[in-house]
Amino acid sequence: MSSKWLFKVSEVECIRADSYGEPYDAMLTIKVVNGECHVVRLLAKVDPTRDDYREIEGKIKSMGFSQYTISRNENGTLVNSVRFVC
Repeated sequence: MSSKWLFKVSEVECIRADSYGEPYDAMLTIKVVNGECHVVRLLAKVDPTRDDYREIEGKIKSMGFSQYTISRNENGTLVNSVRFVC
């Protein structure tokens, strides 16, 4: 019997915590829309560090992307910027 279902991962929920099950202090979502990678809903008690962004970009690179768009709220205004993964 052949299946008519195709499955794809289009969203990854990410949290920053010391270990699984521990309280977390930051979260974001990586979404793939029309073949493009987007980082949305970045919420953190403390601003993400350079190391945080390196880890996020490492995941994005492992998903096969060389760039992504990040949406952030700056002073009540939604700001979108394109970042390239090294």
